[in-house]
Amino acid sequence: MTRSFRRALSLGLLLVATVGCSGGLNCGSGCADAYPYPQTGAAVPNGVVAVDDGVRMRLSQSALDFIVANLQPILASQLGNDPANPDFIVIPLPEQNFGGNFALGIGNQERRPGRAIIDGRALAEQMTVQFVAPGSILLRLDDIPFGIDARVFGEFDGLADGACDLQGSNPAYGGFPYVTGITFEILITPTVGAGSECNSGQGECIKIEVDVRDVGLGSFGGEAIRVASPPVCRTQNAGGCGGSGECPFGSNCFHFGFLDARCVGDGDGPCSEDCSDNCLDITCGGAANPGDPNGNIECTTVCAVGDFFIDVAAEIIGFIEPLIQDFLAPLMQVAITQALADVDGAPLSASGRLDIAAFAPGILPESALDMGFAVQPSGGGAFRVSTPPNGTLGMDLLLKSGFEAAPPLDANEGLTVPHPCVRPIEGLEFADLYGGRAEFFVPQSLVDPLTGTTAGEGYDLGASLAKGALNQTLFALYNTGTLCLEISSDAINELSGGGFQLSAATLDLLTQGKLKQYADADAPAIITMNPSQPPVISYGAGTVDEGHIIITWPDVEVGFYVLMFERFSRIFAVSADISLQIAVFNEPGTETLRIAVVEGPTVDNFRENYNELLPGVSFVEVLETLIGVAFDAALGDGLEFNYDVGSTLSDLLGIPIFINFQGIETLPVADREVLNVYLSMSDTPAQPRTVGPAGLRLARDPGVLQIPDAEDYGTTTRPSIPTGEVHLDVDDGDGREFFAKIDFGAWRGPLVANNNVLVVKDGKLRLTGKHTITVRSRDALDPNSLEAEGTAVEVWVDAQPPRVRLERDGEFFVAIGSDDATDTADLQYAWQLDDGERGAFGPLDRLPVVGTGARQRISVVALDAFGNQSKPDAISLVIEQRRLIDERDTAQKIAAFGCSASDATGGAAWVALALFMARRRRGR
Repeated sequence: MTRSFRRALSLGLLLVATVGCSGGLNCGSGCADAYPYPQTGAAVPNGVVAVDDGVRMRLSQSALDFIVANLQPILASQLGNDPANPDFIVIPLPEQNFGGNFALGIGNQERRPGRAIIDGRALAEQMTVQFVAPGSILLRLDDIPFGIDARVFGEFDGLADGACDLQGSNPAYGGFPYVTGITFEILITPTVGAGSECNSGQGECIKIEVDVRDVGLGSFGGEAIRVASPPVCRTQNAGGCGGSGECPFGSNCFHFGFLDARCVGDGDGPCSEDCSDNCLDITCGGAANPGDPNGNIECTTVCAVGDFFIDVAAEIIGFIEPLIQDFLAPLMQVAITQALADVDGAPLSASGRLDIAAFAPGILPESALDMGFAVQPSGGGAFRVSTPPNGTLGMDLLLKSGFEAAPPLDANEGLTVPHPCVRPIEGLEFADLYGGRAEFFVPQSLVDPLTGTTAGEGYDLGASLAKGALNQTLFALYNTGTLCLEISSDAINELSGGGFQLSAATLDLLTQGKLKQYADADAPAIITMNPSQPPVISYGAGTVDEGHIIITWPDVEVGFYVLMFERFSRIFAVSADISLQIAVFNEPGTETLRIAVVEGPTVDNFRENYNELLPGVSFVEVLETLIGVAFDAALGDGLEFNYDVGSTLSDLLGIPIFINFQGIETLPVADREVLNVYLSMSDTPAQPRTVGPAGLRLARDPGVLQIPDAEDYGTTTRPSIPTGEVHLDVDDGDGREFFAKIDFGAWRGPLVANNNVLVVKDGKLRLTGKHTITVRSRDALDPNSLEAEGTAVEVWVDAQPPRVRLERDGEFFVAIGSDDATDTADLQYAWQLDDGERGAFGPLDRLPVVGTGARQRISVVALDAFGNQSKPDAISLVIEQRRLIDERDTAQKIAAFGCSASDATGGAAWVALALFMARRRRGR
């Protein structure tokens, strides 16, 4: 079964959708082929309305503070840094006419861009971001130093422009280049967009609205602006130029009356932005002296004139406020919008079809319908800010989810909804299953299950899955026919990697040896499960005694078939109520949540629908074992959810974000309706802190009919039927929790050791054969400390001794052994001649006929891997010698008739028949 399908069957799919809604939801093929949910309302009247608040995510204020601390350099990069001084955030100023003779950045014959400068260091230290109700984020910048670095041009006496450099010089804000301080309040509101507003062009997505709603200025104090003469330009080409188009880019070709045209620059190339406009011969000391320090007399004179300074300063200061209001405000809005551009338009919903049968061939029925799904924002506002009682400030993202059986894409396929293998669940029967409710829903009294705190500690990210959403998923699976299971020995063998074989002999021990009366020991088997209604989910405390998820599945028919007489024949069919408790645990090495079985599957209220071959068999052990095998085969240990959204957030925001698991719980305590997962954010990877192995070994009473060394057991009585449990000694059991996996399938746990003895229970431990038990432990107080690798031990279940027969094969006596649990190649044999001492057990399975000498008898005993010994089988050498003499005489008689040696075998039969018939004639 593939990982994507397992997530779809569990909280995985929903939680992935939830966390992904920070902007990183990857809906895969569902986006390209959206599923119109609901689609089968007419066929299945119940359970097709999407579950509002079925899935939630909460972003706490602490997470926002973490993001903001790292978002500041992003804003700086969006606004632009000064390469010469990274602490300067640079914003281009627009060209501005002040009226009269003055203009900012504009000269008659040149342009010099003006720059506004924001103190990046102060921005990092003084920017605050917080959630505000009902659903926005407020970003505030308080009195951030704001500067200006520009040039003002003015025309005087009909001459070329005079240019004066203007720079901030307010000592209250640190002098150069700051003029004053600015204060912004920016409101960022996430909303829901649809269709063309989304990056995918369809579905629903997150949209970011940015509103600069308040702008204020600090004091100007003293001489807030300094006016200075720019550097002097120098003649570049005394030979003149024919027109402005012939001058290099950035320089000016100036024609003035009787003077030759000049291309002016900085002496080495085009005129730089730092130098003033044209340097005339009459003001630069003539062509022979272009470097006269008194050159550009227009500027050196005009910039020093008091009236000019006062006028320019007043104009500039008067320009600041409309500049901020009319230019900087929308510029900041654009900058923040660009910083969140990857989030804006990112998918916020997903829908599609899951081809269930293709995910687990051999396990799930090929005819199972697809499952349609849709996860999308809840109506009435998906983003909500609140401070719950006993909680912290944060923003919730509310989603609704829907799952249903999807009819075939090809109308000619003829399958209906629900699948023909199940019956419709409608009306009062539906209400009885789900607490008198006409649809799945989340009780309004529990609309705020995430508070931002757990066990007195805060968390950054929370995800919540409602019980109603999970029940709807199982209801949809039931209607697809997926739960009509038919699991063969071949499928189980493949899933277990060849390590587990379900056969007649495997189960025979639980049937008191009756099953092998009808089938060979290695005959393959089939388990079938036919539901009469969907499984129903409830939530539990999530302890070692009660799982997070409790599954109740009433009235399931379990059938068992074995190959005999060249066809699969039904051995029995029993209906029963099945229950199972599951816990969710963290595997830090892979950053996933996995499931473990706390208890079950358990069987109650069973009745025999068919049982002619196995009367009197205790079906409790049989059913719990078979259902456990079926559960492990169908779900395996791959039911998992990857909670590492750090990579997604890192890609979106361009900053390193790592996610740490904090805990999982079900709430509220009185009526558990939601399953919550809590995560924290960090800018550094989590340090591994896995515990070391506890040291495991088999206890003296493993409970599964396994004796590694018979002498250690003394007079210990072996149980007649396996208990399905193993006792393990652990060296360091205190303060640990354990998880165990038997052969294949789901983990079991959390388990605790009692006096350093760990008891592991699993139905497979009742089945004959070798079983591998893998155990991992963690610190009971630290969910992030699970062992990276487990410790494995092996046990055997085998209450039946092997069988052996001794035959003559040519020149050898050969022991032919067999056993239900041990491969023939692994059997060992001990030989005995006459009444002598029996030899040691070993792999030798034959002895030569030659060399038996005067012995009267030879016998052999077989030993299986469990330690069981067979009954001895013997051959009388005296009788064998007589048989050899008879064979020799027969061969001589055959030769007398002229038969060749190659005809001896067939000829002997004909000669014997002829002699027999001749005796009968003589007797008449």
